[in-house]
Order: sequence, then C-alpha cells, then structure tokens
Amino acid sequence: MRFKKIFIILTFLSYTLLNLIAQEIIIDTVYSNPDLDSVISYENSTPEYWGIETNSPILSLGDFYDLFTFSHGYSRSFLSFTIPSAPENYCLHSAQLFVFQANCTSNNEWFTFPVFDFPDSTVVPDCILEHIVYGNNLTAYAFHTPRIGNQQILSNSADISWRTVDVTEHINNDIYNERYISQYRIQLSLDMDDDPWEDMIVYYPSENEEYKPHIVYTYYSLNSSEDQDIEKTSLSIFPNPISNLATISFSSKDANQYNIEIFNLKGQIVKRIDEGISVRGINEHIVNMGDLSNGIYLLKFENDSTIIAKKVVILK
Repeated sequence: MRFKKIFIILTFLSYTLLNLIAQEIIIDTVYSNPDLDSVISYENSTPEYWGIETNSPILSLGDFYDLFTFSHGYSRSFLSFTIPSAPENYCLHSAQLFVFQANCTSNNEWFTFPVFDFPDSTVVPDCILEHIVYGNNLTAYAFHTPRIGNQQILSNSADISWRTVDVTEHINNDIYNERYISQYRIQLSLDMDDDPWEDMIVYYPSENEEYKPHIVYTYYSLNSSEDQDIEKTSLSIFPNPISNLATISFSSKDANQYNIEIFNLKGQIVKRIDEGISVRGINEHIVNMGDLSNGIYLLKFENDSTIIAKKVVILK
C-alpha cells in the first residue's frame, strides 16, 4: 500500500512538472518524406544522363569513377520535410535538422573523410547543407537549382554520428513564402577530383527505422513568462550545443532553495545537475554532460518562485 501511494505521488509530480514545462515549450519532431528523399547522380561523359534514386537504402554524396565509360561523376542527396502548423498561441523558437552520418570513404578507403587529390594540391572539402525548393516531384533540375540563403557546414569529419544544423531561418523563410514543405540538398563543397577513386559520404534516409532524418521544432508560448523569469535569474548555458563540459549560471536576488535537472523529450529525468541554496548574486556551475547521448534535452531550473525550461543540445 505504501509503495502504491509513493507511485501515485510520483506520477502526480511528474504530470505536474510536464504540464509546467508544456505551458512554456512545445516540442514537435517531423521526419523526412521517403518519396522525396533521394540521391541524384550526374556523369560527366554523358551530360544527358541523370540517375535519380528514391526510397534508397542510403543517401550518398561525393565523386565516383565509372569503369565502363572511364569518366567521372558525382552525386548529391536531397531531403524534404513537411512543415507543421504552430500550436495556437505559440511561436516558433527554433528548428534543428538531424541526419545520421553512417560512413564515408576517401580514395576508396572506408571510414576516412573525403580528400580530393589534384596535380598540385590536396583539398579536404566540407559537406554542406543548402536550402532549396524542388516541389512535389524531384527532377534533375534540383541538382543545380539555386539555393536559398547561406550554405551551412553539415560535416567535416569521419565520425559516425548524428549531424545537426540549425534551420530556423530556412523554416521561417518557407513559412513566409507560404510553402508547406522545407527542402534541402547535401553535397560536398567541391564536385570531384582528378583521380579514379571514390570520395563519398553516406547518410541514412527515412527508410532507416532507427536513424531517420528529422527536424525538431521548439515552440514558445506567446503568453510565456520566460523572458521575465530569465530577467530575474539571468539563466544561461554555455556552450550550447554541448559536447562535454558546460557552464550553467544564474543570478539570484535572494538566497533560496533551487534545483537543476535534465529531461529527455519523453519527460524522463536523465540527469540531476545540482540542488542546494543559492547565494545572492551570480551562481555558476561547470557540469560534465559527456555521459548523455547526442540529442535534444530540456534543462529545468526551479527555485522558490520560478520554473524555467530551456532547450539543450548535446552534440559530440
């Protein structure tokens, strides 16, 4: 009976906490469209030839050498996401795109980031993300269609892990122009080199159940008191995204009880950062986040008068 009461109390507290967070923040995750995710390949020797692969088991990009035609070619990958409607009385705060880098090769050597070899130099290209528009049907035109806004670096290392880019500006541009989908092209910053070896990067598409490309949307309430609460506490997290160590600081007008916890997107506590009595003025904590997996989390700060939830991104 005692354990039943404890369970009920804990359930009630969890429900109350989630409601408090939900009053300020709503998080939505949208996965890419498998019918519009694709790889397009272009071969130099036959400019009229374009290979478009939808529902592919991988998204690949980079250069290759065709042994049958003895010619160079290169490929680019494409992603499309439906844009959700903002919840009533909420506004978009941020949108973070995630795609999983599964492998890469340089000069046919696996697990090595691409290197382009030229007669007089060696260049390590960046893998870049570009915001484009290609509509409801992916055609060869998307291969060279002009980008919207600035290109962003998605990857420059061989690490097998999630890659993430802030696409808030792109989503706002799409919403402003009344588009209901947001679309992207992934490519290397250089098209190809002069050697007959493959230099490629491989990402997982929406066909992969565990590592689907997705965008995480964070909405803030238009009636939120967070701005006023931050003014009172001056809560900050640096850096964010976090790879290992982070500094969490806040100011307090008076000494009072506080606690700081980290939640995953299911509302489960994954880390208790600190609790105690704050001092008047600036309070600062250096925290090791290295034990958390890559992803989006919520940091909850609570004292006698304030509850604040802030988004935290772990990216190693």
